[in-house]
Amino acid sequence: MKKVLFNILFFILVIVWVCYIIFNKTGYLKVKELMVKEDKLSLSINNIEKQNVNISRKVARLNRDKSYIKYIIRHEFGYVSEDEVVVYIEE
Repeated sequence: MKKVLFNILFFILVIVWVCYIIFNKTGYLKVKELMVKEDKLSLSINNIEKQNVNISRKVARLNRDKSYIKYIIRHEFGYVSEDEVVVYIEE
């Protein structure tokens, strides 16, 4: 009888211990949640680093290439030269 009671008590303690490991603040579920969060943040960091590299290249090119500055002024801001004539066509 004592052996059966011991086995039941041991089984209950093991179940409680496993539940504690899984559900406590630093348990398995929290670790998995933090791993997913870390993966998302890593992707976000990689995207921001790529954007940073692209912007740095664009700034460097703007600092050294006058024709690129003219290109940006024309295409992004819609400016024209003094000797050009703007023709609007209605559709």
